Amino acid sequence: MSLDRVKELRRHIGPDARGIEIGPYHQAITPRKEGFRSIYLDLFDENDLRARAAEDPLLSDKDVANIETVDLIGSANDIGELVTARFRDEKFDYVVSSHNIEHLPNPLKFLQGCQQILKPGGVISFAIPDRRYCFDFYRARTEVAEWLDAYIEDRKEPTRGQLFQWVASASNVDGNPTWDSSSTSFPVPWALLASARQYWDGTVTMEYLDAHCWVFTPSSFRLMIEDLRALGFHAFDVESVSQTQGCEFFVHLRHAPGTEPFPVAEAGGESYADRRSRTMRAMVLEDAEVALQFASAPPLAPPADESSGSAPPQAVQRRWARIRAFLAARRP
Repeated sequence: MSLDRVKELRRHIGPDARGIEIGPYHQAITPRKEGFRSIYLDLFDENDLRARAAEDPLLSDKDVANIETVDLIGSANDIGELVTARFRDEKFDYVVSSHNIEHLPNPLKFLQGCQQILKPGGVISFAIPDRRYCFDFYRARTEVAEWLDAYIEDRKEPTRGQLFQWVASASNVDGNPTWDSSSTSFPVPWALLASARQYWDGTVTMEYLDAHCWVFTPSSFRLMIEDLRALGFHAFDVESVSQTQGCEFFVHLRHAPGTEPFPVAEAGGESYADRRSRTMRAMVLEDAEVALQFASAPPLAPPADESSGSAPPQAVQRRWARIRAFLAARRP
């Protein structure tokens, strides 16, 4: 069943709730004009955002007018410090983050900042792009160790390697940077390798160089959050992780300080090792779903043999056909 994305992101926001929305731009999930008691956090103030929006040919005058006053200016990396400096010890009910966490140089610091400002029982609600259905298709999913490295290094901006990979691997389907599970066309990389080199070597200069620092599927994101919870890096329980809708999935984390992360029932309860194994298997199946999705697509020829310049041998094509048949026979 398809989810209404706005309704889903508001699912845990009650009528009297007060919280933070990150980077609402011209499409706030919790617009104040509709009565939401929201505080907006963005890298830029409203005047800068309106000027940028006015120069965007894809945005209308109405879109520009929808940009509301920004209350906190800075990176969501620093949400704990920004909110505390303005509101001191006040605690909040929710944080809404739509297509933001994949951009953050230090997501673990962000989670700890949310833990600092949310009430017990408060919720972070995410909309997150699924790498299988967007321009990140050819990138490897992010591992927990990568977040830990970013945390210990206290990163404040994407690394050169992240900028390079984001540009070099960017792909499309029929010119579109996102697609859904109904597509049977293999994504095609944009010819951006030379541009990626410029991002890496510093030739490209901007006030802030943005990138998808991290890429996820629903189960890989769950694994990261639960592993870090089990290791004591934050106090959020996974309330829910949705299936992918279009190119994105939705996650709700609940602040649960002072509780056992993964209590095991007295008899026959699932250990965290068992739970973790189940999630890791789910990650593999998510990748298999993409293979099934393309099982009906025309066979892709591997690159020609560089040593001879010859076309790939028929044996390679037959092997690909057998793989497609194997996967198709296991389609649910």
